[in-house]
Amino acid sequence: MGHRKIAIINQLSVVTTETTHTEGYRDALAKHGIPVREEYVRLALGQADAAKAAIELMRLEDPPTALFIAKDRLSLSVVRALSKEETLSKWPFARLVSSIDEAVSARDAVTIQASKTKETYHMVNERVLSLMADGTHIVNCARGALIDEKSLLNELEKGRLYATL
Repeated sequence: MGHRKIAIINQLSVVTTETTHTEGYRDALAKHGIPVREEYVRLALGQADAAKAAIELMRLEDPPTALFIAKDRLSLSVVRALSKEETLSKWPFARLVSSIDEAVSARDAVTIQASKTKETYHMVNERVLSLMADGTHIVNCARGALIDEKSLLNELEKGRLYATL
């Protein structure tokens, strides 16, 4: 999409990884000649703060077109908050889906972001992979066990799908 208005929501912490995520965001934007807009940089104390930050970002007069949520535990609260937010209509390309089948169909890229549980083990299996369009790029930001590796390897060997694991 060629995003140039990219926001970050990161967890406020003294832990090095959180600091590194924000530094990496700033460095990546600079590398691509995209100015850092300080109103797009939000630090959250936890999930409720992250949800509030996402809504505030969407309510800006000039909202971002992409959100980078630096911690997976914050992502779900952001998605839930935005799904209830009327200003989501400012993102004409955004659409909420109700099933994994709908989420993976006709997409250029699919990101996997979920916790490893009994319910999510191999949630991306042969059937789900078969629903993806040729050339889809899969980015697994979660645990490896969420993807059926044997089925994914089969698709990768065919050259039908691409993956970043």
